Amino acid sequence: MRIIVTSRHLSALTMTLVLLLSVTLTLPGSASAASKEYEVYKGLKLGMTATEVSKVLHGKNYKNMYFVQK
Repeated sequence: MRIIVTSRHLSALTMTLVLLLSVTLTLPGSASAASKEYEVYKGLKLGMTATEVSKVLHGKNYKNMYFVQK
């Protein structure tokens, strides 16, 4: 049995492989980013001041996000 692979078949196989890899590699990244953002927002509590909320959302760089430094 002899298999003949033409350039047309090879390009179709290559495109299929590229599409499968791109879908497979992008899906887990978007799910983990959403869950990470959810974990940050779980840290917010009722009655927090604007400064406390900013600390939870932005961490150590909270002063650079909203407040004007003198």
